[in-house]
Amino acid sequence: MNIRNVKLRLNLDRPEDRRVFDFLQSKDDSYTKTVVSALCEYLDRSDEKTREDMFLTRLTAIIKEEMANHNPLAGLLNMVQTASAQTPFVPPTVEKEEAAETEEALLGFLDNF
Repeated sequence: MNIRNVKLRLNLDRPEDRRVFDFLQSKDDSYTKTVVSALCEYLDRSDEKTREDMFLTRLTAIIKEEMANHNPLAGLLNMVQTASAQTPFVPPTVEKEEAAETEEALLGFLDNF
């Protein structure tokens, strides 16, 4: 037989360890069968999650590519983005003054509470 002995130490002062100990105590099967079953289920779920993530990544890339290829406004959008990138942004000072006045009015209103 090819049997390996693995030791499991649980510190019952730690909540996670206590939870595992209580779980093992509540099972009718042996500790070994319970631990093997739980770990196999965890590994299966982990593998399934990895496959789902890979599938969603591929699907998202395909959708983005197809949307870029079939979007009738893509050319117009690129032209607008290119034109706006070439014009320098000049921050308006009037809006800053209005924002400061609005902020002061709001703070004054909140002081009433």
